[in-house]
Amino acid sequence: DGTCGVSAEAVLPPVAGDEGLALLKTVMAGLKAGGARISNACGMHVHVDANDLTAEQMVALVDQWVTIQSAVYRLVPAGRRRSQWCPPLSGWDVRNLRVRLLDGSLRPGGRTGVDRYRGLNLDAYRAYGTVEFRIHGGSLNATKAKHWVALVVGIVEAAKTGVTLDGTEFTSAAGLA
Repeated sequence: DGTCGVSAEAVLPPVAGDEGLALLKTVMAGLKAGGARISNACGMHVHVDANDLTAEQMVALVDQWVTIQSAVYRLVPAGRRRSQWCPPLSGWDVRNLRVRLLDGSLRPGGRTGVDRYRGLNLDAYRAYGTVEFRIHGGSLNATKAKHWVALVVGIVEAAKTGVTLDGTEFTSAAGLA
């Protein structure tokens, strides 16, 4: 995370599956071997491909995220919960995102109207075709990072399938823009 005032940031190319996990382990081992250190100010940002999500699925992602974000924030270090770089989505943010998603203005190249510095950043969608989860604390632990990646990929997959993380059907409030 380059926002914490350090001189370097590790950025991995888009990867998935076993190849991605192997690269994650290699990068983490290399960072440790090179003497990398993290502080409470550092964060780990994970981008998940969203190019194949429909507007309704993106709204479902936002709705599901708002439903679980307080629980997810309890999973991360206290410094990340209070960080200016990844606060939770507000009610205003959610209403604005829903409107822009449903009217088609939020697409690659479109603007969200919501600051990118949120725990869930949909502004990354316009720039990269991804959704970015910004709230995890920095880590050099590949196992911890792997589990975080699995969680956020699961959140996006749940929005795609309409099934919540606990296996129940998710009904989005998409029509309530």
